[in-house]
Amino acid sequence: MFRTFRNLLLCLLAFGGVCSARTGAAVPNAEDRRAVLARQKEHYLQSVQALPLLDRHKMSEILQLKVEAGQLAFHTPLEPWPDFEARRLELEGSSSPASAIYAQFIANNPSARQFEFKVEDYPAADKYGQLHFQWRPSATGRGSDLSIENMEQTGHSYVRVFYMQNVGMARLLVFANDATADHNMQSFNYMEKDFASLRQSHPAEVEEWLRPMLHRLQQDAVFAPDDNTAWQVFASDWPVRAPAEQAVRELLPDLNSQESRVRNRAVDRLTALGRDGASAIARLDRGGLSLEQNIKLDSVVARFKKLNPAEARRLGDSPDFLLDCQYCDDPTARRLAAVKLHRFLADASLDTDAPQTERVEAVEKARQALHSPATTQPAEQH
Repeated sequence: MFRTFRNLLLCLLAFGGVCSARTGAAVPNAEDRRAVLARQKEHYLQSVQALPLLDRHKMSEILQLKVEAGQLAFHTPLEPWPDFEARRLELEGSSSPASAIYAQFIANNPSARQFEFKVEDYPAADKYGQLHFQWRPSATGRGSDLSIENMEQTGHSYVRVFYMQNVGMARLLVFANDATADHNMQSFNYMEKDFASLRQSHPAEVEEWLRPMLHRLQQDAVFAPDDNTAWQVFASDWPVRAPAEQAVRELLPDLNSQESRVRNRAVDRLTALGRDGASAIARLDRGGLSLEQNIKLDSVVARFKKLNPAEARRLGDSPDFLLDCQYCDDPTARRLAAVKLHRFLADASLDTDAPQTERVEAVEKARQALHSPATTQPAEQH
């Protein structure tokens, strides 16, 4: 499951099976399909109900994904159990019971662990879905291997999404119908060095295919903007702190020094002030400063601006981005985003100082309201 070649082979086999079903064997009619799914649902529920109950009812008590060093990192408050028997989960926000296995197959060896989560959904008589998550430490001893698979199928549509990650690689694979009347199968393959690079290089594809899968796992918080992105988007409103402003002013003469050693040391000290220093520089009245001082100041600010200005403006006008900012650790980013969000949701009620679990729930409600048919224009235009 965790080896890349094996995953690719499984994907291709699944893709080939679907294609052969379309071109070879007879497709069952709608009534037969509903009967098959009804029996499948009954069997699934019986098998899951037979499992011992794990008394945890929030996804945060089972699985937590965080972005660390660019990759999705697995965390769980659970302690592993010594057998490979699955436990039943009755989770809030899930329409079906799920199962989980967290096994340690070598005693006193944390690297000999494996976690698996699985749930099947039958939201309609003609619709079936399955979500499968697996994690274990890498066989190389560095990092870990993680895979997520999400499949949804109806009588006329099919989509299967795989996300696979190990040291130095993050891959998104998609097999799905297209939107034409022929429903031709399509496949997509995107690979980067890590999750963060995948988001940056393929933002539309990540939004379309990967975000819904992580949303089903209730792991939307991994889409929090990085600190520099949030700062750049809100730079014009970011508060300037007095100590940083004073430090910038005190270092201005050194930026004009005849000695390069002094100038470079001043740049290093300004950079060490972080985004607070960049904010102070951005609001600085530069009247009377030399060309050398301006060049050095611009070089410091540029270290914190990774987006082109047009993209930063676009994100500032994106209500989904503003909601994603509520997952940020920085309270200033959360507060500034909430203020801008009122343009799109006048009655948005977000406690930016609430614990993350509460903020996640509030963001989900706000996002549902944002994308409801009644919400079609920014609130200030109503």
